[in-house]
Amino acid sequence: LRDKDLQKLKTFDILLTTDLWKKSANVPALVRLLQSFLQQAPNDLTKKGKLINVLGIFEILVSSASTKEQGFYILNPVIKNLGYDVLAEYMNHIWFTLFTRLQNNATPRLVRCLIIFMSLFLVKHDTQTLVDSVNSVGANLFNLILDKFWIPTLKTITGNTEVKLSAVASAKLLCEPPSLLDPAAEELWGKLLDGIVTLLSQPEEQRVEDELKFLILVRRLVIKPPLFVFTMLVEGRKTRCRKFRIQNTSVRLYWQISLIISVVDSSRS
Repeated sequence: LRDKDLQKLKTFDILLTTDLWKKSANVPALVRLLQSFLQQAPNDLTKKGKLINVLGIFEILVSSASTKEQGFYILNPVIKNLGYDVLAEYMNHIWFTLFTRLQNNATPRLVRCLIIFMSLFLVKHDTQTLVDSVNSVGANLFNLILDKFWIPTLKTITGNTEVKLSAVASAKLLCEPPSLLDPAAEELWGKLLDGIVTLLSQPEEQRVEDELKFLILVRRLVIKPPLFVFTMLVEGRKTRCRKFRIQNTSVRLYWQISLIISVVDSSRS
Protein backbone atom coordinates (compact mmCIF):
# COMPACT_ATOMS: atom_id res chain seq x y z
CA LEU A 1 0.00 0.00 0.00
CA ARG A 2 2.86 2.33 0.83
CA ASP A 3 4.52 1.64 -2.52
CA LYS A 4 1.22 2.40 -4.25
CA ASP A 5 0.95 5.71 -2.40
CA LEU A 6 4.49 6.64 -3.39
CA GLN A 7 3.76 5.76 -7.00
CA LYS A 8 0.63 7.89 -6.85
CA LEU A 9 2.59 10.87 -5.59
CA LYS A 10 5.18 10.43 -8.35
CA THR A 11 2.40 10.36 -10.95
CA PHE A 12 0.92 13.49 -9.37
CA ASP A 13 4.29 15.25 -9.64
CA ILE A 14 4.57 14.30 -13.32
CA LEU A 15 1.05 15.62 -13.95
CA LEU A 16 2.06 19.00 -12.55
CA THR A 17 4.83 19.44 -15.13
CA THR A 18 3.76 22.52 -17.08
CA ASP A 19 5.29 21.35 -20.39
CA LEU A 20 2.69 18.57 -20.56
CA TRP A 21 -0.11 21.13 -20.63
CA LYS A 22 1.19 23.29 -23.45
CA LYS A 23 -0.24 21.03 -26.18
CA SER A 24 -4.01 21.48 -26.30
CA ALA A 25 -4.47 17.92 -27.62
CA ASN A 26 -3.13 16.56 -24.31
CA VAL A 27 -5.39 18.68 -22.13
CA PRO A 28 -8.71 16.71 -21.97
CA ALA A 29 -7.05 13.46 -20.83
CA LEU A 30 -4.71 15.27 -18.42
CA VAL A 31 -7.62 17.19 -16.90
CA ARG A 32 -9.56 14.00 -16.18
CA LEU A 33 -6.54 12.41 -14.54
CA LEU A 34 -5.78 15.50 -12.47
CA GLN A 35 -9.44 15.80 -11.47
CA SER A 36 -9.27 12.27 -10.11
CA PHE A 37 -6.24 13.14 -7.97
CA LEU A 38 -7.86 16.34 -6.70
CA GLN A 39 -11.04 14.53 -5.69
CA GLN A 40 -9.42 11.48 -4.09
CA ALA A 41 -6.41 13.06 -2.37
CA PRO A 42 -7.07 16.79 -1.88
CA ASN A 43 -4.80 16.91 1.19
CA ASP A 44 -1.79 16.19 -1.03
CA LEU A 45 -2.27 19.67 -2.51
CA THR A 46 -1.04 21.30 0.68
CA LYS A 47 2.26 19.42 0.58
CA LYS A 48 5.42 20.94 -0.93
CA GLY A 49 3.69 23.73 -2.84
CA LYS A 50 1.56 21.47 -5.02
CA LEU A 51 -1.45 23.78 -4.79
CA ILE A 52 0.57 26.60 -6.36
CA ASN A 53 1.50 24.23 -9.20
CA VAL A 54 -2.14 23.24 -9.75
CA LEU A 55 -3.21 26.89 -9.82
CA GLY A 56 -0.43 27.56 -12.31
CA ILE A 57 -1.92 24.91 -14.60
CA PHE A 58 -5.37 26.46 -14.13
CA GLU A 59 -3.93 29.82 -15.20
CA ILE A 60 -2.35 28.29 -18.32
CA LEU A 61 -5.63 26.65 -19.33
CA VAL A 62 -7.96 29.56 -18.63
CA SER A 63 -5.69 31.98 -20.50
CA SER A 64 -6.07 30.04 -23.76
CA ALA A 65 -9.20 30.33 -25.90
CA SER A 66 -9.14 26.60 -26.73
CA THR A 67 -8.77 25.35 -23.13
CA LYS A 68 -10.43 28.03 -20.97
CA GLU A 69 -13.34 25.77 -20.01
CA GLN A 70 -10.92 23.00 -18.99
CA GLY A 71 -9.34 25.45 -16.54
CA PHE A 72 -12.57 25.49 -14.53
CA TYR A 73 -12.57 21.68 -14.47
CA ILE A 74 -9.31 21.99 -12.52
CA LEU A 75 -10.39 24.90 -10.33
CA ASN A 76 -13.80 23.55 -9.29
CA PRO A 77 -12.54 20.43 -7.43
CA VAL A 78 -9.90 22.57 -5.69
CA ILE A 79 -12.61 24.90 -4.37
CA LYS A 80 -14.90 21.99 -3.54
CA ASN A 81 -12.40 19.84 -1.64
CA LEU A 82 -10.24 22.35 0.26
CA GLY A 83 -11.19 24.51 3.23
CA TYR A 84 -11.23 28.27 2.88
CA ASP A 85 -8.45 28.56 5.46
CA VAL A 86 -6.18 26.92 2.85
CA LEU A 87 -7.59 28.81 -0.14
CA ALA A 88 -7.78 32.32 1.33
CA GLU A 89 -4.24 33.43 0.47
CA TYR A 90 -4.68 32.38 -3.18
CA MET A 91 -8.11 33.87 -3.88
CA ASN A 92 -6.95 37.35 -4.91
CA HIS A 93 -4.73 35.82 -7.58
CA ILE A 94 -7.54 33.51 -8.74
CA TRP A 95 -10.00 36.40 -9.06
CA PHE A 96 -7.47 38.58 -10.84
CA THR A 97 -6.77 35.79 -13.35
CA LEU A 98 -10.48 35.23 -13.99
CA PHE A 99 -11.43 38.89 -14.26
CA THR A 100 -8.50 39.64 -16.55
CA ARG A 101 -9.64 36.80 -18.81
CA LEU A 102 -13.16 38.17 -18.61
CA GLN A 103 -11.94 41.55 -19.78
CA ASN A 104 -9.85 40.17 -22.63
CA ASN A 105 -12.46 37.80 -24.07
CA ALA A 106 -15.79 37.54 -22.27
CA THR A 107 -17.41 34.76 -24.30
CA PRO A 108 -20.79 33.41 -23.11
CA ARG A 109 -19.20 30.06 -22.27
CA LEU A 110 -16.49 31.71 -20.15
CA VAL A 111 -19.03 33.85 -18.30
CA ARG A 112 -21.25 30.83 -17.69
CA CYS A 113 -18.31 28.82 -16.32
CA LEU A 114 -17.42 31.75 -14.06
CA ILE A 115 -20.95 32.02 -12.65
CA ILE A 116 -21.12 28.26 -12.01
CA PHE A 117 -17.72 28.44 -10.30
CA MET A 118 -18.85 31.36 -8.13
CA SER A 119 -22.05 29.47 -7.29
CA LEU A 120 -20.02 26.46 -6.18
CA PHE A 121 -17.77 28.70 -4.10
CA LEU A 122 -20.81 30.31 -2.45
CA VAL A 123 -22.52 27.01 -1.61
CA LYS A 124 -19.28 25.47 -0.32
CA HIS A 125 -17.74 28.39 1.57
CA ASP A 126 -20.66 30.69 2.49
CA THR A 127 -22.30 33.69 0.86
CA GLN A 128 -20.50 36.46 2.73
CA THR A 129 -17.13 34.78 2.17
CA LEU A 130 -17.69 35.01 -1.59
CA VAL A 131 -18.83 38.64 -1.41
CA ASP A 132 -15.90 39.71 0.79
CA SER A 133 -13.39 37.76 -1.30
CA VAL A 134 -14.47 39.40 -4.56
CA ASN A 135 -14.77 42.85 -2.97
CA SER A 136 -11.19 42.56 -1.72
CA VAL A 137 -10.15 42.96 -5.37
CA GLY A 138 -12.20 46.16 -5.79
CA ALA A 139 -14.82 48.08 -3.83
CA ASN A 140 -18.39 46.97 -4.66
CA LEU A 141 -16.99 44.65 -7.32
CA PHE A 142 -19.31 41.78 -6.42
CA ASN A 143 -22.50 43.77 -7.00
CA LEU A 144 -21.13 44.97 -10.34
CA ILE A 145 -20.42 41.41 -11.47
CA LEU A 146 -23.85 40.35 -10.20
CA ASP A 147 -25.51 43.08 -12.27
CA LYS A 148 -23.42 42.90 -15.46
CA PHE A 149 -22.72 39.16 -15.71
CA TRP A 150 -24.40 36.92 -13.10
CA ILE A 151 -28.03 37.99 -13.63
CA PRO A 152 -27.92 38.15 -17.47
CA THR A 153 -26.20 34.73 -17.55
CA LEU A 154 -28.66 32.92 -15.26
CA LYS A 155 -31.23 32.25 -17.95
CA THR A 156 -28.60 30.74 -20.28
CA ILE A 157 -27.37 28.08 -17.85
CA THR A 158 -28.12 24.50 -18.88
CA GLY A 159 -27.61 21.09 -17.29
CA ASN A 160 -29.56 19.71 -14.35
CA THR A 161 -26.75 20.02 -11.78
CA GLU A 162 -25.62 23.43 -13.03
CA VAL A 163 -29.16 24.85 -12.95
CA LYS A 164 -29.75 23.61 -9.40
CA LEU A 165 -26.38 24.90 -8.20
CA SER A 166 -26.79 28.38 -9.67
CA ALA A 167 -30.42 28.60 -8.51
CA VAL A 168 -29.56 27.67 -4.91
CA ALA A 169 -26.59 30.08 -4.88
CA SER A 170 -28.74 32.89 -6.28
CA ALA A 171 -31.51 32.19 -3.77
CA LYS A 172 -28.97 32.41 -0.93
CA LEU A 173 -27.82 35.77 -2.32
CA LEU A 174 -31.41 37.02 -2.05
CA CYS A 175 -31.61 36.12 1.63
CA GLU A 176 -28.17 36.43 3.24
CA PRO A 177 -25.65 39.18 2.33
CA PRO A 178 -26.33 42.59 3.99
CA SER A 179 -25.21 44.41 0.83
CA LEU A 180 -28.17 42.98 -1.11
CA LEU A 181 -30.65 43.39 1.75
CA ASP A 182 -29.82 47.09 1.93
CA PRO A 183 -32.66 49.30 0.57
CA ALA A 184 -30.16 50.88 -1.84
CA ALA A 185 -29.82 47.51 -3.60
CA GLU A 186 -33.54 46.80 -4.01
CA GLU A 187 -33.43 47.20 -7.80
CA LEU A 188 -30.56 44.70 -8.08
CA TRP A 189 -32.38 42.38 -5.66
CA GLY A 190 -35.46 42.50 -7.86
CA LYS A 191 -33.46 41.73 -11.01
CA LEU A 192 -31.91 38.72 -9.30
CA LEU A 193 -35.31 37.45 -8.19
CA ASP A 194 -36.67 37.69 -11.73
CA GLY A 195 -33.53 35.97 -13.04
CA ILE A 196 -34.03 33.00 -10.71
CA VAL A 197 -37.69 32.64 -11.65
CA THR A 198 -36.81 32.74 -15.36
CA LEU A 199 -34.07 30.13 -14.85
CA LEU A 200 -36.41 27.73 -13.06
CA SER A 201 -39.46 28.21 -15.25
CA GLN A 202 -38.20 28.30 -18.83
CA PRO A 203 -37.58 25.14 -20.91
CA GLU A 204 -34.08 24.05 -21.93
CA GLU A 205 -34.64 25.14 -25.55
CA GLN A 206 -35.34 28.71 -24.46
CA ARG A 207 -32.06 28.84 -22.50
CA VAL A 208 -30.14 27.97 -25.67
CA GLU A 209 -31.98 30.75 -27.51
CA ASP A 210 -31.18 33.21 -24.73
CA GLU A 211 -27.51 32.24 -24.95
CA LEU A 212 -27.39 33.64 -28.49
CA LYS A 213 -28.89 36.93 -27.28
CA PHE A 214 -26.40 37.03 -24.42
CA LEU A 215 -23.56 36.60 -26.92
CA ILE A 216 -24.57 39.92 -28.52
CA LEU A 217 -24.66 41.61 -25.09
CA VAL A 218 -21.22 40.29 -24.16
CA ARG A 219 -19.73 41.49 -27.44
CA ARG A 220 -21.04 44.97 -26.74
CA LEU A 221 -19.44 44.89 -23.30
CA VAL A 222 -16.01 43.87 -24.54
CA ILE A 223 -15.84 46.21 -27.56
CA LYS A 224 -14.47 49.03 -25.40
CA PRO A 225 -11.10 50.78 -25.02
CA PRO A 226 -8.44 48.53 -23.39
CA LEU A 227 -8.97 47.87 -19.69
CA PHE A 228 -12.38 49.63 -19.72
CA VAL A 229 -14.39 46.63 -18.59
CA PHE A 230 -11.95 45.49 -15.90
CA THR A 231 -11.44 49.06 -14.68
CA MET A 232 -15.18 49.48 -14.50
CA LEU A 233 -15.41 46.32 -12.40
CA VAL A 234 -12.54 47.19 -10.07
CA GLU A 235 -13.31 50.85 -9.50
CA GLY A 236 -17.07 50.50 -9.53
CA ARG A 237 -19.72 52.94 -10.65
CA LYS A 238 -22.36 54.70 -8.67
CA THR A 239 -25.75 54.35 -10.27
CA ARG A 240 -28.97 55.97 -9.27
CA CYS A 241 -31.14 53.49 -7.44
CA ARG A 242 -34.67 53.48 -8.73
CA LYS A 243 -37.34 51.92 -6.60
CA PHE A 244 -38.08 48.38 -7.71
CA ARG A 245 -41.74 47.68 -8.32
CA ILE A 246 -42.99 44.13 -8.68
CA GLN A 247 -45.58 43.99 -11.42
CA ASN A 248 -48.54 41.73 -12.10
CA THR A 249 -49.87 41.97 -8.51
CA SER A 250 -49.08 39.93 -5.43
CA VAL A 251 -50.01 36.65 -7.15
CA ARG A 252 -46.78 36.73 -9.17
CA LEU A 253 -44.74 37.62 -6.08
CA TYR A 254 -46.22 34.68 -4.18
CA TRP A 255 -45.37 32.34 -7.07
CA GLN A 256 -41.79 33.65 -7.25
CA ILE A 257 -41.14 33.32 -3.52
CA SER A 258 -42.66 29.83 -3.48
CA LEU A 259 -40.19 28.73 -6.17
CA ILE A 260 -37.24 30.17 -4.24
CA ILE A 261 -38.31 28.47 -1.01
CA SER A 262 -38.70 25.12 -2.79
CA VAL A 263 -35.17 25.41 -4.25
CA VAL A 264 -33.63 26.24 -0.87
CA ASP A 265 -35.54 23.40 0.81
CA SER A 266 -34.38 20.90 -1.83
CA SER A 267 -30.77 21.97 -1.33
CA ARG A 268 -30.98 21.14 2.37
CA SER A 269 -32.37 17.65 1.81
